[in-house]
Amino acid sequence: GGQLRMACKPPAKRSLEGWVEWAARELERRGVVLHSGARVDSVPEDEERPDFVIVATGALPAAPSIPGIEGDNVVEARDVLLGRAETGDEAIILGSGYVGMETADFLIARGSDVTLLEARSNPPINRMTAHGYWLSKRLADSGGKLLLGAEVLAVEPDAVIYRQDGEKKSVGSAGTTVVVALGAKPNAGLAGVLEREGVPFKVVGDASDPRRLLDAVHEGDAAGRAIQVSHG
Repeated sequence: GGQLRMACKPPAKRSLEGWVEWAARELERRGVVLHSGARVDSVPEDEERPDFVIVATGALPAAPSIPGIEGDNVVEARDVLLGRAETGDEAIILGSGYVGMETADFLIARGSDVTLLEARSNPPINRMTAHGYWLSKRLADSGGKLLLGAEVLAVEPDAVIYRQDGEKKSVGSAGTTVVVALGAKPNAGLAGVLEREGVPFKVVGDASDPRRLLDAVHEGDAAGRAIQVSHG
């Protein structure tokens, strides 16, 4: 499921959960063996050595260099959506792309007060699309705020310091949770292991470049079909 396990949690996105369940059923039906919780940092030299590897290890949250970003009051958006991190009654979300806005939607549905800080001067999500319109509407209807042109300078235990229109400002109070939703970066470390060990491989999906579900599915399908052709 990868990113889909997180993406299907916000309101109006639950249908994506069905795709993950379908994929899991298909793997079982086709006899695919799954090994979870296993870290790969070397390649065996025996009969288990792979002929080819498709690296579909997904993406990791981007880790911006902001003072205080490692504080106890800071959590990752994916951890919030997956229930691995709790937030208080007030949440400040850094970033208003799809992950940020959908996390806001998720928290609003649970009664939280939400403020989003976005460095760009224009909203990253087009409000003229159906999904963008409803995300923006539910944020506005809840009393939530989207602060544009807000450059985050530091995260403190009870506030986020930012610069907007050349003025230094702060938002937050005691007990505020800061949620980081500042994009993703490819998790392609396995590719380096395979290259070092001389094993042919192909990097697909978010492990190559974080994008949409359809891109990952098409690239994975193309990689699998290419192996079938090369091996007859």
